[in-house]
Amino acid sequence: MNASAPHPSRRQFVLLLAIFLLPLLAAYLWYFLFPHQRPERTVNYGELVQPARPLPALTLRDGAGQPVAADVFKSQWTLLYLAPVDCDAACQQRVFLSRQVRTALDKDSRRVQRVYLAPDATALARARAALAAQQTDLIWLVDAGEPGHRASDFFGAQPADALELIDPLGNWMMVYPPHDPPQQDFKGMLKDLKLLLRLSHIG
Repeated sequence: MNASAPHPSRRQFVLLLAIFLLPLLAAYLWYFLFPHQRPERTVNYGELVQPARPLPALTLRDGAGQPVAADVFKSQWTLLYLAPVDCDAACQQRVFLSRQVRTALDKDSRRVQRVYLAPDATALARARAALAAQQTDLIWLVDAGEPGHRASDFFGAQPADALELIDPLGNWMMVYPPHDPPQQDFKGMLKDLKLLLRLSHIG
């Protein structure tokens, strides 16, 4: 009898260990030894803000000119639209898109809010007169900060009619520039939000 032969159960254990560990080791070596072959696409549709940036203390006012606390962007996920002076057809389409996405979330729609941030009170009044009847869940705000301390200064140069995604902790984390056709944006944004809401325990 060969006393040094491994016990059958030990051989099975070593075999099982190899079956589980070898693919992991191969994937690890492939990832680091062949970086040029890594997939470039990510699972998210929107453009990630890396790293996510906490919103500064913004000066906000509502349609009546009353101050609005900066924590309006906390406790829920926020689709923020940095509106132009005049809300043209493209602007209205983006506002409508954000409503479609939120509605399609069904029971999770309560975890997402939509904010229309106008550059001044006059622009807000014009947009509300044109859109408020169809956008009953939209939060209407004015970016009332001093130059250098406005939301537009924080977000910087953005593609026209982009939608910004802010997490329930008040961090700017994703940008959604418009694409053609708009239905592509609807599907991509909805997929992103469904995933985030499923994985997130906040908001």
